[in-house]
Amino acid sequence: MKVAYIACVGINSEAGVARKIFHQLMAWSKCGVDAQAFIVTGDTGDTANHFLKSLPVTIIQHNNDKKSFFASLRIAIITIRRWNPDIVYHRYFHYNTLLCRLFDDYRGILEINTNDLSEYRLSMPRLKYLVHRVRRQWLFKRVRGFVAVTKEISRQLEAFDKPICVLANGIHIEDHQVLPAPQHQKPALSFLGFPGYAWHGVDKIVRLAETFKDWDFNIIGYTPQDFASGVPSNVRLPGYLTEEQYLKILLETDVAIGTLALHRIGMQEACPLKTREYLARGIPAIIAYEDTDFPNETPFLLRLPNEENAVISHIDEIRQFVEQWRGKRVNRKDIKHLDINYKAQQQKDFFQKILK
Repeated sequence: MKVAYIACVGINSEAGVARKIFHQLMAWSKCGVDAQAFIVTGDTGDTANHFLKSLPVTIIQHNNDKKSFFASLRIAIITIRRWNPDIVYHRYFHYNTLLCRLFDDYRGILEINTNDLSEYRLSMPRLKYLVHRVRRQWLFKRVRGFVAVTKEISRQLEAFDKPICVLANGIHIEDHQVLPAPQHQKPALSFLGFPGYAWHGVDKIVRLAETFKDWDFNIIGYTPQDFASGVPSNVRLPGYLTEEQYLKILLETDVAIGTLALHRIGMQEACPLKTREYLARGIPAIIAYEDTDFPNETPFLLRLPNEENAVISHIDEIRQFVEQWRGKRVNRKDIKHLDINYKAQQQKDFFQKILK
């Protein structure tokens, strides 16, 4: 079985996503899938170099303009056609005529990672959004099946009457060492992300810091320029950090903070990679959404309601959770189902279903 994985992502700016793709490739190979990745990117850097030494990955770079992007995508598609795979697997980002033509000739599977209709309805002008809906239909009708990372997303795909595999984001657990629990005087909480995403809810972390003035907070990936009104003195904003750099902060972290404002884009369910990294490193987390891999109450996840005032109205629960988990770490056996190798076999079974 030959599977071509084509994605248009950053290999630096979206390092977590790129890492997930490369780990998927390794996991597919372990379970007998002959897979190659074709990454169209505007980034230049070292994120992919480690993987390029051992994996069949082709990086096609563009100059971050529309003309250059389409030229690079065309090269990727020509290369895929020459390889002649049984399945073309694509991490969906938006409609593209070139991809439509590719899916006319090959069995296509789309991986859907977000509720793009809800997200674009809020961020796009109305006319542009309506055009997106129509073009989205054109693309989705051409593929043979979908991989949806949440049950919520899968329900929106049922109208296309095609096979759907619900498979939350996985993580290569072996790559993440369980960090020793810190033993310091006051609690430290950390968030890991990038600015520009309202659903992260970092403004709620600032409100939490204003309430718990004797706790320390780290909002990694953000700088003071991202907060026009400033932040309390117990909030650190170190900006973008490499993994080696932010691990020093996670070493001192009692409890991590995940996505807190998914309601702002009309979503209830998610499976963020950062939450999986927290747990793989043994750090319990506070979230405000339904996690696909944890449908039931879980001791090491404090799940707040997915609403605007959830942080302020659940201060007591947050205090209790943090005090309960200080000096403790999550047991790895409780998160083994997050491993990408575990999920790869499910994907292979789905591929075989599509081939039939």
